[in-house]
Amino acid sequence: MHAILCLRTRLSAESIRAWILTHRNRVVSQMIVCAAFALIPSVQIFAQGFAGRASEIRITRRLPPRVYIGGTTFSVEVNSSQQISPQLLILARAKIAEAISVNSRGLAAVESGADASIRCSIQSLHSSSRNATWTTNEYQKTGQHTVHDDTTGMDQTVDDYGYVSVSHYGILIEGDISAWYEITDTASGAVLDNAQLGPTYSQTFEGGGKMFDPFADLAGALANQIATRLTPDRQTVILALPKGQIKAANRLFAVGLWDRALDALTKMPPLKRPEDDAYRFYMIGVVKEWLGYYAIDPGVAKDLIDQSIVAYAAARSMKPREPVFADAAGRAAAAAREYSAFLDQARALQALQSKATPDRSLRPRQQQGQPADATLPGPTSAAIQPISVSSTYYGLTNDAIVGWLRLALPDREIVARIKASRQSLFDLSPSALYELRQTGATEPIIQAMLKQQAGLHRVGAARLILALAMGVMTYLPLILR
Repeated sequence: MHAILCLRTRLSAESIRAWILTHRNRVVSQMIVCAAFALIPSVQIFAQGFAGRASEIRITRRLPPRVYIGGTTFSVEVNSSQQISPQLLILARAKIAEAISVNSRGLAAVESGADASIRCSIQSLHSSSRNATWTTNEYQKTGQHTVHDDTTGMDQTVDDYGYVSVSHYGILIEGDISAWYEITDTASGAVLDNAQLGPTYSQTFEGGGKMFDPFADLAGALANQIATRLTPDRQTVILALPKGQIKAANRLFAVGLWDRALDALTKMPPLKRPEDDAYRFYMIGVVKEWLGYYAIDPGVAKDLIDQSIVAYAAARSMKPREPVFADAAGRAAAAAREYSAFLDQARALQALQSKATPDRSLRPRQQQGQPADATLPGPTSAAIQPISVSSTYYGLTNDAIVGWLRLALPDREIVARIKASRQSLFDLSPSALYELRQTGATEPIIQAMLKQQAGLHRVGAARLILALAMGVMTYLPLILR
């Protein structure tokens, strides 16, 4: 038996040697290919460039408001030449005050002594309802078919699903509001901005039922149109981060540690090849650009964005054919123009204020403390409301964390509340994390938010895997028969 095994082994080895000699060219070529694939990852670790969508992140930038107010407080007055209920006018006033205060934390609504006065005159208000029909495409059960199992000789009924057109019947509520808005600087009497606004409303309600008054939604839409003109413009940008030797700095930027990322990039020795070092200059431009977007002083913001344009120009000179560099330079140049226009407004208004009240302090609104005046009645931001102590918090957002920081809650209590939360809706983008750190969020709070969000994602993934496993177990017998 041992001799047979040895003979079999020897014959196998001899047959293998014969096969290799016969196909030696193919063997050598395949070995070279395998070696090349083994070396490629180690080479790509140091290669500079972009890895497509894998290297992209979603990040928010904050552009200056369309109108410079020149103070920290504003008042709101809403009137109408039409016969509109006083309660509706009060609601519109409260919604305008809330929309501006929520979207710009440096502005607060007050009853008297405001730096700027907003007047809104409602010229018309209409609403109507009518019966309506509409169709939607919905994924639902479309039928059944029978599957025969040859092994067991039994039939099994299986449901069929697909998209079908579904008709709906109900009521269509429509409405519109027309209003003239104007904001005036209190010190100089200058009109800062005015516009004719006219939001509309359209919503279907299936099955009819109780009549719905759309004025609350129209008032909210009117308030948002006014707030859009007076508060910073937030835009989401898809940003490409390069791979290679500057990956460590990229990670710092991605978690909101922008100052440390800039320090790492500027202290890093230039890369040997200029076309590789171009990506280091590109990231220097990215960090300076976003530091500018979130600078408190608009003048500092403009300077930082100008510096980012210089860094992008250096990157383009080293690698002219990289389209991402050109896109970044165009984006920063457009932002610089908006900041220039905003600063021109500020200088013009300050000149008018100086003539009207020579002793008036003209400090930028961002540098002043929070006003002590009584705020307007009406809804306020949920972010600044004291949150009652509870064992579980649902739907936590960044605004809730900011609210707790403003209430000076201890770090350990905020961390405990985050850990006890369910269904958290944190924004953990680089710009959001940077804003939280600027507000006063410490590293334990940031890490608790990251871990809580990651834990919820893991639970969701586990549920998905369980559902897939149950699906496989259900249909596997049908597949294998």
